Amino acid sequence: MASTHTLFTRLINVKNSVITDLTITDTVTGTPTLEVEIRPYKRLQCLCPECGRKCPKYDQACRTPRRWRATDFASVKVFLRYAPPRIECPEHGVLTASVPWADPGSGFTRDFDMTVTWMAMNMNKSAVAELMRIDWATVGRCISRVRQLLEPDPAVRFANLRHIGVDETSYRKGHKYITVVINHDDGSIVWAHEGHGKAVFMKFLNELTQEQREGIEVVTGDGARWVDDGVEAMLPNCHRCVDSFHVVEWAMKALDDVRAGIWRELYKQAKQDAQASAQAPQSKRLKNKAQRSKEAASEVKGSKYAIGKDPGNLTKHQEEKLAVIRAWIPMRSRPLSPAAAMPAVFTAWSSWSMPAAIRSTKWRPASVNRTPRAWRSNRTMPRSSSSAFTRALTLDCATPSALAAWRKFRYSATARV
Repeated sequence: MASTHTLFTRLINVKNSVITDLTITDTVTGTPTLEVEIRPYKRLQCLCPECGRKCPKYDQACRTPRRWRATDFASVKVFLRYAPPRIECPEHGVLTASVPWADPGSGFTRDFDMTVTWMAMNMNKSAVAELMRIDWATVGRCISRVRQLLEPDPAVRFANLRHIGVDETSYRKGHKYITVVINHDDGSIVWAHEGHGKAVFMKFLNELTQEQREGIEVVTGDGARWVDDGVEAMLPNCHRCVDSFHVVEWAMKALDDVRAGIWRELYKQAKQDAQASAQAPQSKRLKNKAQRSKEAASEVKGSKYAIGKDPGNLTKHQEEKLAVIRAWIPMRSRPLSPAAAMPAVFTAWSSWSMPAAIRSTKWRPASVNRTPRAWRSNRTMPRSSSSAFTRALTLDCATPSALAAWRKFRYSATARV
């Protein structure tokens, strides 16, 4: 049967150490605290924290033992206590000796830092700080120590980059942005920096070597001009592509503009029919017409999510809603017909699988007559000269089936070229 000290050594996961005493105390707030008196093995004492060399003891500076916070036992806080000596390293001078359970200068064990980092990857920092009973800023310091332990040189992420994605996202309130670069081959984050725009993107490109820049084959992103300028200036062998997320987003916006326009027309027609029916209350024809117009306008108004949804995932109520819309407004609902979009989608898909099509997809001003009507009211949407790409997102082809197909389109389809 294992001794108490051996059992606690396993529980708090400290290796190459000896537990000499255990004490449970209550804090002022009544929270129990476990104090663990511990010391490293003699062969691991008096080690330099910089080079790990065995050094002579300089003095016993820590007369009062230091405390390291370990992972909790349920609601009981756990602290490790030890008084490390100071050592005199021939290379680094006088320093406090290292301990095997924590990083130099840290007040937490490595297991505690690892736990906090894992939790921070799956929940916000405020929740992590409250659950682990630490300060909000301490969460960031724990993450930094783990990052330094697991990846001392972040530049290794730049090795063998072939297919990357660039996008910015906002955080907090107001216009605060962060630019993120990801590696499409393994889904990892390669680089991130505060701000957005060409200047920030160029900081990333300048950190790459000339060989690494020449090795990048594809860059995906939205239609931002600063991405195009960075690619043209620094990546000579790269194809610039639009990622499927933004393609679907633009198509959904165009489709919703169509729906809103149809609803406005039907609402106006319903008001006119209601006025005509009020002027002739004896006419059943006008009364029925006014009722049908009102129902059609109501169906279109509540069909935003049904229209943009994958036809295979429609509920019975949503299918009935779309059937009513097609029955009442067959001509106006032509953009909502799944059959109308499939040829254009597959044409666009096949053209995007060709290197020439990828190279020719350059954003440049197009004439108003060649620009999809739904895009003219939204200046954030790019204008492309690629006929297949334009057909796929034209007002008459932005249908649920088109959107479903574009959702299935992944960057790997172009990366394999």
